[in-house]
Amino acid sequence: MSNIKAKLMKQARSISAKLAAIEDKTWRKEAMPLVGKCFRVRNSYGTDRAWWLYQKAIQLDPQSRGFIVFRFETASDGKISIDRAEHLYGWNLFSGGKEITQSEFDLAWKELLVSLGITP
Repeated sequence: MSNIKAKLMKQARSISAKLAAIEDKTWRKEAMPLVGKCFRVRNSYGTDRAWWLYQKAIQLDPQSRGFIVFRFETASDGKISIDRAEHLYGWNLFSGGKEITQSEFDLAWKELLVSLGITP
């Protein structure tokens, strides 16, 4: 009985590895077109005063099958956040928002810099 179990386990590992390779290839094919794209998402921290969170997918994150994203926002209380986020999934880029042009993204970034007294 243990010989049959060992044989089946070996087959299962082989099939699992093949499925993982197919899933990875499919994910890359679907995700790659989003790299370099910019998005604007409504954010509010649960309050009634919303603002825009700007995000740009800068590269794929194969570990999580997500994206590494540059993002920034100025909250309604004036708090500014700028960061490089990892492990973001597609729904984080799209949820409640929309794709914007690179020019729109750059303009929002420039306005943030100006608000900090930095001349771009």
